[in-house]
Amino acid sequence: AEHIADSLGKGSRVIVNGRLRQFDWETDQGENRSMLTLEVDDIGPSLRFATAKTQKRQSNGSTGNGAAQDPWNASAKQQG
Repeated sequence: AEHIADSLGKGSRVIVNGRLRQFDWETDQGENRSMLTLEVDDIGPSLRFATAKTQKRQSNGSTGNGAAQDPWNASAKQQG
């Protein structure tokens, strides 16, 4: 998730590679329901309307600060 937050901005067009999973169940009232989920393997910027340069990210060995932060929150990026 950190790589995505560092590489893409909110609203960026992306390309995703993964597997669609369908879950089916019946409610207590007898209604049939289904839900699709996407298990993402790879994600990257769409090059349809933009260009991108890639570079391999080097590990700094840290495990983060332990607190879950919203990567799209600009004030969180400025603080840390």
